[in-house]
Amino acid sequence: LEQWSDEATYYMFNDAEYAEKAPSESYKYDEISFPSWGRWPNPKGMVDYVHENNMKLILWQIPIQKYLNRQQHPLKDREEAYMIEKGYVVKNPDGTPYRIPENWFTESLIMDFSNEEGKKWWFDKRQYLIDIGVDGFKTDGGEFVFGEGLQFADGRRGDEMRNLYPNDYIEAYYDFAQQNNGMTFSRAGYTGAQRFPAHWAGDERSTFDAFRRSLIAGLSAGFSGIPFWSFDFAGFNGDIPTAELFIRSAQMATFCPIMQYHAESKGEFNQDRTPWNIASRTGDETVIPIYRHFANVRMNILPYIYNESRKCVETGLPMMRALLLDYKEDPRVSDMYDQYLFGEAMLIAPVIEDGVRSREVYLPEGTWYDFWTGIKVNGPTLRKCKAEKEEIPVFIRGGKAILCNVDSSLQLGSWVGNSVEEYSIPLLKVYLDEEFTEEIIDHLSEKWLVEVTEHAEEIVVSVQTNTPNYEVEVIGATKKVQIKKGR
Repeated sequence: LEQWSDEATYYMFNDAEYAEKAPSESYKYDEISFPSWGRWPNPKGMVDYVHENNMKLILWQIPIQKYLNRQQHPLKDREEAYMIEKGYVVKNPDGTPYRIPENWFTESLIMDFSNEEGKKWWFDKRQYLIDIGVDGFKTDGGEFVFGEGLQFADGRRGDEMRNLYPNDYIEAYYDFAQQNNGMTFSRAGYTGAQRFPAHWAGDERSTFDAFRRSLIAGLSAGFSGIPFWSFDFAGFNGDIPTAELFIRSAQMATFCPIMQYHAESKGEFNQDRTPWNIASRTGDETVIPIYRHFANVRMNILPYIYNESRKCVETGLPMMRALLLDYKEDPRVSDMYDQYLFGEAMLIAPVIEDGVRSREVYLPEGTWYDFWTGIKVNGPTLRKCKAEKEEIPVFIRGGKAILCNVDSSLQLGSWVGNSVEEYSIPLLKVYLDEEFTEEIIDHLSEKWLVEVTEHAEEIVVSVQTNTPNYEVEVIGATKKVQIKKGR
């Protein structure tokens, strides 16, 4: 949620009512009233409802004490004076409070997270959010340090903190959110920011040009060590996206570490980047069924995403990465930015041009399979692929196993709900090449050991797992297949 808080303290819900307290003190949840006429009449009930529907809730934050031009806000004004008095804010070289000189949040103070006492005070104000079950924070901004001589409580200066400040900021919030095993979702960062996942590309226009640039930004983030990256698919600001831009960017987002849409508010709902609003505003009735299909595919491949995420944490490799990272000896991928690997097994070739219904896809050396049809292709090769509006080219590397969650149809795009606590039906898709062994740990922390061996007259696929009632699909077999299930 972005516009949950007032536009002054950024920790009180809009329309909340509370008694006056000393600025050194903080509020508990039961000390705040949420009137029935307000925008948020029952925050705890809302959080509980979200959790009951197998979802998590994070709240937008910004590391500032906002400057209110010609406006008075008693709570904010008292706390600002207290922050200055106690030295909790970043300071100018002469010791006066530093204020953001221009652009976003001009004249606002910024919190000094190197001040341990101040940091405790800051998060004590927000503790009630953790107490009601909030799962983390969207830590926006952080690019506010302008001036080499700015002073920080731990002795560092502005020239050191220009890039490091976002790390201090998101680390503080990440540590705070760990009370609920939570997360941060950040825009800014510097070397080491990958320790506090996740990140997104920032505010983008709703254009195909911005979409292409987002893809490049994602690959660049991967090269920079950011494993879990996202973008506001279909853009954030400007006029609403076309139906085609919405669909094409949603297709790519299905195969990104995080899939999410977001929109700039202009006080009216018709700016929302929701599929139903895009369908209504554009008159394109295909938007909702196509989006629904890919949202379902996303949930289908969640076990694969979880397993690949674990590998990212263990190896430091990004989940969404340029082909160059895996195919260093192939000169054809050195400057390739319009396709990428999603984990070890998937190659994604998004359609990033308006009106295009086919595109060329480069498949490096090895055996590859079309994810949608199972057709086998030998690389290296440049292949022209059909890409109607409802299609995105995706290929699977041979010698890999992908674990999916599907319904009784065993089809990709089948609905399995939001739960990550159970399977509908586990489906192990085994893509043949040579003999191989693969260990998978799924989102339920269950281990799967897959071993493929080839014999004169048959291929044996052995699967060991404690997970019951699963199905195995073998793709690419040229002889009889025997499937052995064990524990």
